[in-house]
Amino acid sequence: MSSDTGPSLAQQIIRAITVFQAIVIVPVALLHGVIAFFGLLIPISTWGAFWILLQEIIIFLAYTSIPIIVILQWRNTYTASTALKLEACKSSLVTGLWVWWVVRMSGTGVAKTVALNGVAYAVVIVLLFYPSLINSFLQYRQVKKSEYQDREGTIELCDHYGDRREENDVLLGSVD
Repeated sequence: MSSDTGPSLAQQIIRAITVFQAIVIVPVALLHGVIAFFGLLIPISTWGAFWILLQEIIIFLAYTSIPIIVILQWRNTYTASTALKLEACKSSLVTGLWVWWVVRMSGTGVAKTVALNGVAYAVVIVLLFYPSLINSFLQYRQVKKSEYQDREGTIELCDHYGDRREENDVLLGSVD
């Protein structure tokens, strides 16, 4: 039997969650892209229409950046700190979009069903995006902890000129 050093089960699950994140986000991004495209075709006559078009373009760009990050994560292997930054970026984008949606819907007097859709969206965010962020943070912390433990045994003392000293040497030089 050969020893296989492939990804662990946890890493495979995180990769599957990452792909599922892209599968969930792509239709939403396409919807906002179509809305923004048709908004560009219609002549803008008021500032309100311009504001709605600008919102749709920004939302489209934010939703589109999430699958791009997923593709980057899928094709490349990164250090723990870079993976944490990418996961934080994805989670921040989705959370920001959710906050934007809640703020946008709060003053419109919409029905309770729309408000419940926001709650359902928040549950999807928590269940879909934050576990991979937490896992990336735990991996980053584990790598930093092991680096610290590796470095702890190799502490060297040097004086101002770069000469190595022993630990039991007097700090100010020889006292005679």
